[in-house]
Amino acid sequence: MMVLHFPSLAETNERLKDEVAQRQESQRRLQEAKERHDALLEGTRSIVWTTDPAGRFVDPQNSWERYTGQAFQDHREFGWLNAIHHDDMPDLKRRWQEAVDSQTHYQSGGRIWHAESQTYRSFVAEAVAIKNQDGTIREWIGTVSDIEDQQQAEVALSIAQQRLLEQKHELELIYEAAPVGLSLMDREYRFLRVNETLARINGISKQEHIGERADRLLPDLHEKLFPIYEEVFRTGRPKLNVEIVGKTPASEEPKTWLASYYPLELPGNGDDLSKNDPHGEIAASRSVRAVSAIVQDITDRKRTETRLIQSEAAAGEARTTSKSH
Repeated sequence: MMVLHFPSLAETNERLKDEVAQRQESQRRLQEAKERHDALLEGTRSIVWTTDPAGRFVDPQNSWERYTGQAFQDHREFGWLNAIHHDDMPDLKRRWQEAVDSQTHYQSGGRIWHAESQTYRSFVAEAVAIKNQDGTIREWIGTVSDIEDQQQAEVALSIAQQRLLEQKHELELIYEAAPVGLSLMDREYRFLRVNETLARINGISKQEHIGERADRLLPDLHEKLFPIYEEVFRTGRPKLNVEIVGKTPASEEPKTWLASYYPLELPGNGDDLSKNDPHGEIAASRSVRAVSAIVQDITDRKRTETRLIQSEAAAGEARTTSKSH
């Protein structure tokens, strides 16, 4: 004899309560997920949209409406195309039709109407097909991302870079055309760059200077130049209007130059050396990466000054002699 067991009414009620609770929890989680999704869309300028297999809007597209201002009656079916700039529409329609026909990934771009700013803004669009088990397309899901700010930033950056290149070119022209000698020397006392005027002063081509040590190129001036460079590297302070007399490969005759030396410093590294470095020389020696020199040949001027002094002295002696007679 078979005995059948049927759940009691109490047990049935408990099971129903559990099922209702589970459904309510699932609905709550779905609602929270939807709220997070909507909040994310409201906080961005991206649009998330879905269409039927042919590319028609068959359901209200909330983020599309929020961005473009098109109500559902305006963007339903293929009404969404009216929000696209007319110059961009032919290419966008062509790409969309190719994706629908080939059931492949869709990607395009152009300009779309932005209701808040009342302007067309640049965008990129992407979409993928969601397929049924038999391989047919059930729907398309895609995004439209506003890239107007990014494009404007890229244009501004390009303009700024072009201006920097132009300014650099202008500075290069000034550097080369300067009537005084200009050079840059690193901490190993190697020439990093020189202009044409200094190359003539030294009697050595610009190319031969680069990467070479000063003591090898200018051995007759090394003992006079080294202490100056060493001081600027050590102290981080410029050395101005130094008169230097000596010879270079350009001439066997001694020349006189008026030179100034300026430290080229790196940004501070934040080290606190003030307690052990009251004069700042340790910090300076670490931060100065090169020394820039400005050199002017004043040989003729010094000779003129010497002749003038000699002439004045001779005239003074002549006056003294005439008075004594």
